[in-house]
Amino acid sequence: MDIRKAAIEILAKKNDGFGHDRSETVGASEIGQCARKVGYIKSGAEKDKGSTDLNGFAERGNVMEDHFSAPLLEQIVKSLGGRMYFHGQANQESLVSKKLKISATPDGLAIGLPTGVLTGSGVRKFSGTCLLEFKSFDPRSNTGKFPKTEHVAQVQ
Repeated sequence: MDIRKAAIEILAKKNDGFGHDRSETVGASEIGQCARKVGYIKSGAEKDKGSTDLNGFAERGNVMEDHFSAPLLEQIVKSLGGRMYFHGQANQESLVSKKLKISATPDGLAIGLPTGVLTGSGVRKFSGTCLLEFKSFDPRSNTGKFPKTEHVAQVQ
């Protein structure tokens, strides 16, 4: 059995489930990346010969989200008296602005949180409702360079 071939087949069959044509908008995960790269992707430019996009990083994020961050968020928010919505792959909702040609799929929406819950993170004003976004990273990465610039821009 060829494990690499089997993994490629599985990833090729995956449906990202975003519910809209992502080529029509610049997504939150693309904000902060190289503008030329995003422009090429959105304009339908041909990929290099032999190039294969398996979305391995995105799939790792999906697995981490469903099996770790979504249950963790739900537990934390519930312990604070709040409720979670749109967390985990099966519950996600994409926010799409056709006028501005932008989109985002947050990792969750927390409502009913205590007003001061984010003061320890430097957030002074807080309504008790927030969109949540978590990033997974390759443990082989240079963690001294975190957070990544594009991730900071993504969560703004």
